[in-house]
Amino acid sequence: AIAGEGDVVIQAPFHFNHVQRRWSGPLWFRGVAEHFRVVHYDSRGQGLSTRGIPGDLTVHDYRRDLETIIDAVDAEKFALMAYGGFGQVVARYAADHPERVTALILICSSESFNAWSRAAHIGMAEENWDLFLELQTRKFPPDIAQLIVGFMKAATGQADYLQMVRAFIRSPSISEIVPALPMPALLLHSLDQHW
Repeated sequence: AIAGEGDVVIQAPFHFNHVQRRWSGPLWFRGVAEHFRVVHYDSRGQGLSTRGIPGDLTVHDYRRDLETIIDAVDAEKFALMAYGGFGQVVARYAADHPERVTALILICSSESFNAWSRAAHIGMAEENWDLFLELQTRKFPPDIAQLIVGFMKAATGQADYLQMVRAFIRSPSISEIVPALPMPALLLHSLDQHW
């Protein structure tokens, strides 16, 4: 999905992502598209992309997805925005292509996905998918929570979500890459992220 005009910002997927449904809601990156050309996509196993991803998935597979989008956009320079484990994907790309990446915007990302609770991302999701989804929305009013759970169910399934998170957990830390990145970076993180 592409919206807006100006400098290009490529938004890597969120862990729960559905391009068609995300752009139909009144979300914050609609405002970003008022100032930039925003490119957003569904990665494998989510949204409008193929489901049933293989168990040997790695962050390199997600990197190939990103590179495919970059090639299709045909922009010489761009900013990269990512959430969670996808932050490691874009940071690695930026380290290899500093001449193309103008800036990084990382949301709730960390140097290693192991900084996050395995139980929060894997344990409950394996044991009880519906309860796991409900727990993601416990801070919202019931009517809003129900809409968000519906969005998450449309965004991905239990098996694909678990494959994605396992790929991020197996990914090596980017602690050696981050200090060498020459482009400006904006790091955003919620103070009340429940996990």
